[in-house]
Amino acid sequence: YNKVNGEYSCSNKEQLDVLHRRMGFKGFVQSDWWATHANSIESGLDQEMPGMGSGEGTEGHREYYDADELQDSDPEAVDEAAKRVLAVMYRMNLPETTKCAPPNCKEYFLK
Repeated sequence: YNKVNGEYSCSNKEQLDVLHRRMGFKGFVQSDWWATHANSIESGLDQEMPGMGSGEGTEGHREYYDADELQDSDPEAVDEAAKRVLAVMYRMNLPETTKCAPPNCKEYFLK
């Protein structure tokens, strides 16, 4: 997975700060499967996609999400991550509709 200045992109606080604060990104940041190597919520990662099992090419990757680590995280970072994920769900009206299924999402992404 990509690294910036020797740090995995999904855990790179400096890069995620640029995305959220300087660029004004209004979405949420989700890791790729097996991409996280540590709890990165305090760095600005909003949703971790853990791996399942092990196999070739997964060395050093997390195999599952550790809820105990979340309990040790800064509560404000957890709240911010949850807010960003829920804001996207609200903006796309996901609780009320399933009409946004690719390729019919253009009107939602261009708002």
